[in-house]
Amino acid sequence: MYLDIGHAFWLGWDDNRQKAGKVYSKVIQSGAPGKVRGFTDNVANYTPWEDPTLSRGPETEWNPCPDEKRYLEAIHKDFTAAGIPSVYFVCDTSRNGKKVDRKHPGEWCNQTGVGIGARPQASPISGMPYLDAFYWIKPLGESDGTSDTSAARFDGYCGHETAMKPAPEAGQWFQKHFEQGLKNANPPL
Repeated sequence: MYLDIGHAFWLGWDDNRQKAGKVYSKVIQSGAPGKVRGFTDNVANYTPWEDPTLSRGPETEWNPCPDEKRYLEAIHKDFTAAGIPSVYFVCDTSRNGKKVDRKHPGEWCNQTGVGIGARPQASPISGMPYLDAFYWIKPLGESDGTSDTSAARFDGYCGHETAMKPAPEAGQWFQKHFEQGLKNANPPL
């Protein structure tokens, strides 16, 4: 079993990772989740796997892990230090192939410019033996949420200028978003 650890812009900061390591360690030691192999990251998000143009600065809210590669490298160290016995990862690359033009790293809803990322593959990165796989977990084309401000489930992030509109309710098929992801796939399809 793999437990969800969000993405680089949820737990990327040093104090967040260290606190999360302690919490996950307690949960795993309790035996409640069963046998845990590791963790999933970037599920349903757009954070790029590797982006050397991102640095620890105001555009990333001083996050030392502004992409998923640096995030997993850091969280692997912190979770191992927290005493978690099995620290392996599966990274969702279904929607992170093209860097999206978010105005803020917390923008998450139906981002414009999205592209399919790396294809599912076991042991995809040499030198990262703790990365079990790239995998497509959240299907590209599944809406994150509606842009209809009158809808009961409307979330303000789905109305941001970087969110594709008009968007259907969360979980419904979003053809335009799917087509954009195919067009912007990296590597190309």
